[in-house]
Amino acid sequence: MKINLSEIVTMLEVLVISTKNRGYSDIELKEDWYLHVMSYDRECFETMQPKLGIGSLADDIEGLREMVRDEIASSLDFERLASVLISIARTMNE
Repeated sequence: MKINLSEIVTMLEVLVISTKNRGYSDIELKEDWYLHVMSYDRECFETMQPKLGIGSLADDIEGLREMVRDEIASSLDFERLASVLISIARTMNE
């Protein structure tokens, strides 16, 4: 399976525009802490016992803001953004 980075940019643009059109300019994320399945354990179907970590949305958002400010990104930033997007979806579905 392959995905083009331009596709990801387009997907995020559509999500942001759609969310703005629904009247959102800011989204209040109510919970900071969350359970996190470590990325290297996401496909451990043999044991079905992935290692869980505890994540912090505040830390994730701060890390992403630093990434933007410094213009230096790592693969960890994809995980941070994924956690923020999951929390946004959860908040909008309440």
